[in-house]
Amino acid sequence: MSTAALIAVLGADSPVGALLIDALAAAGHPRRGVLAVDAADLDDALPAQIAVACADGSVPGAADRLAALAGQGLPALGFNGAGDARWPVMVSAEDPMPGAQLQLASSAWLTLATLLRPLQGAFGVTSVAATVLQPASERGSAALEILGQQTAAVLNFREPPVGVYPQRIAFNTLPVSPVPDADAACAAALWPGAEDVVQVQTWDVPVFVGLSISVFVTLRDAADAHQIEACLAQIAGLVVSAKEDAPPSPVTLMAAEAGLQIRDLQVSQRRLQFAVVADNLGVGAAGPAARLLRRLSGHTVPMFPR
Repeated sequence: MSTAALIAVLGADSPVGALLIDALAAAGHPRRGVLAVDAADLDDALPAQIAVACADGSVPGAADRLAALAGQGLPALGFNGAGDARWPVMVSAEDPMPGAQLQLASSAWLTLATLLRPLQGAFGVTSVAATVLQPASERGSAALEILGQQTAAVLNFREPPVGVYPQRIAFNTLPVSPVPDADAACAAALWPGAEDVVQVQTWDVPVFVGLSISVFVTLRDAADAHQIEACLAQIAGLVVSAKEDAPPSPVTLMAAEAGLQIRDLQVSQRRLQFAVVADNLGVGAAGPAARLLRRLSGHTVPMFPR
């Protein structure tokens, strides 16, 4: 297949759309080989020479269009709920691909996979409890817009508009109802049996970009802080913040242009806990999606270098 194999990005006007196109270019795919389809144009006919397509399920119409293309035999990648729930879930862009129609797990699960898999390989993991603080950008452009509108309304003593959330999100936090089958599929993709030991609780928070997670882990084998730090140091792109550094947060993460930061690592024999902040749009969605799309279009894409 030629290096310019046409990749259709459905919902290119989503929060991750432009980043995905940039990530494809960084992975070696020519920009002329990307067909960016805005949400308003999803009903237009797409050219027959498309090699692979992807869609952001937060964009109205994109998920149905992706499923229709996949039904025609086209390789397809869905994220944020796009595609068919029966498609295999990927939590790493470097895993063996089980088929030509795939789902990319949410940024939280991709981040957890990045952190937990090395710990499982080195020490074994017997339990994980994670609390995820999910930004509005995980829900798409509509959530970003309503967060801004509600924030302005509350600050100006007006009734906030109703949006994509079940309640007002501005100056508020909302628990996200779990989807048991989906969460189990994501956990099972971490390693065999992980669905029995990994528990995740997600909250919507009034933050535009940047994923925050508190993680508590019980290991099979005892380890000290130096061993844990050495294990985590092998993760590409991860920064372990020193105590004297400013605490990582969505704001400091974006200001530092770092994709993944850990803080407050505490280790006690077989138990450890830490806080992590991640770039949910770039590291958590666009980068993995770009590598998977390149593989689906017939290219071998190596891990990004440290």
